[in-house]
Amino acid sequence: MKEEYLTALLVSNFSLNKNLEGITEEESLKPIGIKGNCINWIAGHILAVRDAFFSNFGTEKFLNENEIKRYERGSEPVNSNESIPLY
Repeated sequence: MKEEYLTALLVSNFSLNKNLEGITEEESLKPIGIKGNCINWIAGHILAVRDAFFSNFGTEKFLNENEIKRYERGSEPVNSNESIPLY
């Protein structure tokens, strides 16, 4: 079962990296639409969800607790002072 999760993670990671290719840090912080989250928030949210999921398997978390809270569903949009770098 761990093999399937690892494969899914690798495919997901490849897709995320391809979609972020060529995006600058500045561009990643621009909101999408009137109430949309920026790319940085979306990427941070994906990392936070992955951390929660894989911590069930005993893996070390990538984000600290404050960063996880920053990217939780329903949190406020991020700005350059409180975002994690994409690269």
